[in-house]
Amino acid sequence: MPKFCSKCGAPLPENTKFCQNCGHPVTPAANEPQQPQAAHPQNQPAAPAPAPAKGSGNPAAKIGLAVLALALIGFGGYKFYLSRQVPAKAPAPTKQTEKAQKEEPAPEKEDTQSNTSLDAAKKAAAEHGFTGKVLATSYGHNDKGFLFIEEYGDKGMMDTRIIEIDTQNNRAAWVHVNSKELENLFRSFINSSRGTLSLTARFEIENDSHDRDGNAGSWRGTTHTLPVLCKYTINSGTVEPGMLTTGASSHPYTMKTPLYEQKNVDLANLLLEDLYVLLDEAQKNNVKI
Repeated sequence: MPKFCSKCGAPLPENTKFCQNCGHPVTPAANEPQQPQAAHPQNQPAAPAPAPAKGSGNPAAKIGLAVLALALIGFGGYKFYLSRQVPAKAPAPTKQTEKAQKEEPAPEKEDTQSNTSLDAAKKAAAEHGFTGKVLATSYGHNDKGFLFIEEYGDKGMMDTRIIEIDTQNNRAAWVHVNSKELENLFRSFINSSRGTLSLTARFEIENDSHDRDGNAGSWRGTTHTLPVLCKYTINSGTVEPGMLTTGASSHPYTMKTPLYEQKNVDLANLLLEDLYVLLDEAQKNNVKI
């Protein structure tokens, strides 16, 4: 039994059922006396909140940090793996591929002038006994014939010469022209020089016949060396032949005798008409005369 009243706090006698002071029934189950309640419990200071347990924190932040750490570790491992990779070697060439590479022909050097013109000139020249290499030609410029530069001689002693093929008279001649006169004609053509110009040429004509021009030049068997002084003018990009004269001996002091034979006139005119074309092709092909 409690010793004090649970309502007013007055002492209770033994085995009493009501408080003698306030009449409040005594509860037999209460074994300990209850202390009186404070008059104003709201004025008591609040107990401080318990400190968070050590090691506690935001679970989402922890998960994010863990994911970031794993990503960094994975990226570093991938970079290390790439740095250790050895580049794949190209397969070694087999005997078949090496053979194919050796047999592959080297690209041919293209000539400045059309190979068709050079081949056609070479074929026509061979019909007249000229079998040397054709370096440049005026083939195709004139329907009366053409000029070409031939390489001739023995190995180590090679030289070049101008050959003329007169197709309308079926004749061929080796043409000798002074290099300064060739240069003068070439420059005069480029500069469209006005007035009458001249050029001296010597034609070596094999198997020629003694005719009205037989006394001109000189003979060695059937080979006729015919010197000709050729006058010409340049008009609108073309060479127009003029007066043609000759003289006695292969190197005459004066040449005042006119040519009588038309075949010889044709030979000289063809030279004048095609010479610039030949020189232009020779310059493009870097051929010296």
